[in-house]
Amino acid sequence: MQKNINVGLAFVAAAALLLALFAAFNVGNVPEARGTQNFGAATFGGAVNASRGITVTENISAGTGLQAAGDSIFWSDLTVDDDFYVDGNADLDGALDVDDNTDLDDTQVDGEFEVTGTSILTGEVTTGGDMTIGDDLEVTDDLTVNGDLYVTGYQWITATTMITGNTSVAGGITATENISAGTGIQAGGASYFWDNLGVEDDLDVGGNTDLDDTQVDGEFEVTGTSLLTGTVTAVGNVLVGDWLVAIEQTACVVFAGSSITPTGMYQPITSEAVVTTSTSIAIVDGVTIGQLLILINENAADAITVDDGGNTRLSGDAVLGPDDTLMLIWDGADWVEIAQANNT
Repeated sequence: MQKNINVGLAFVAAAALLLALFAAFNVGNVPEARGTQNFGAATFGGAVNASRGITVTENISAGTGLQAAGDSIFWSDLTVDDDFYVDGNADLDGALDVDDNTDLDDTQVDGEFEVTGTSILTGEVTTGGDMTIGDDLEVTDDLTVNGDLYVTGYQWITATTMITGNTSVAGGITATENISAGTGIQAGGASYFWDNLGVEDDLDVGGNTDLDDTQVDGEFEVTGTSLLTGTVTAVGNVLVGDWLVAIEQTACVVFAGSSITPTGMYQPITSEAVVTTSTSIAIVDGVTIGQLLILINENAADAITVDDGGNTRLSGDAVLGPDDTLMLIWDGADWVEIAQANNT
C-alpha cells in the first residue's frame, strides 16, 4: 500500500512539474520542434525553431532568434533579440519588438511593430500602433499602419499601403502601387511613386521624385528633380529645389483651319506650309482650370498663326515664326495669353 501511495505522489509531482514548465519557460537554446508549439509565458535564452507554428498565450522573449514554419499566434507582447521569421500567418495581440531582421507573411499586430533590422513583409500586415524599422522595409502585399511609420533605411513597396499617421523614411521610397498617408510623408532620399500617391499633409522629399497621379493636401517640397508623369494636385505650395521641367511632347502638325491638340505643357508645333488655325477652336479645350501651355514653332521657315477668337483670348492673332513661342493658361472656357516671344 505504501509503495502505491509513493508512486501516486511521484506521478502527481511529475505532472505538476510538467504543467509548470508548460506555463512558463526560462531556458537556453531550444532544439527544433517538429510540431506546433503551445506555451504560456516563455523566456528563451537562445534560438527558438519550430517546423510548424507557435501559439503563445502570454509574453514571449527569445534571446537570439525565433523561426516558425507555420501559422503562429501570440496573444501578448513578443520580444526577439535576433531574427524573427514566420513562413505562415502571424497574429500578435500585443507589441512586436525584434532586434534584427524579420521576414513575415500575413501579420496582425495589435500594438506597436518595431524592428531594428531589415523587415520583409510578403503578406498582408496590419498594425494597431506605430511601425518602426531600423533598416530597410520591403512590402510585397497590403500594409496598413494605424499610427506613424518610421524607416531608417530604404522603403520598397509593391502593394497598397495605408498609413494613418506620419511617414518618415531616412532613405528613399519606391512604391509601385497606391500609397496613402493620413498626415505627411518625409523621405530623405530619392523617391519613386509609380501609382497613385495620396498625402493629407506635407510631402517632403530630400532627393528626386518620380510621380504618377498625386494628391497632396499640404505643401509639396522636393529638393531635387521632380518628374511628374500623371496629374499632381497640391493644395499648398509647391517647392522645388532643383529644376521643374516641362517634358517636350511629340510635335503636333497643324493644318489650315484645324485645331492644335496639345498632349502636354511644352508642345512643339509644325506645319507643311504657312497656315492659320481654326477660327472657332484654335486649340483643343484644356482639362483643368489653371493648366499651362507653351507652344513653340519648330518649322524651318513657315509661320503658324493661332487665331484670336473662338476659345482663345490673345492680344491679337499670334503669328508664330520659327522658334517663336506662345504661353497660355486655361481659365475653364478659353486659352488666355500670358506671354508671346518673337524669336525669329
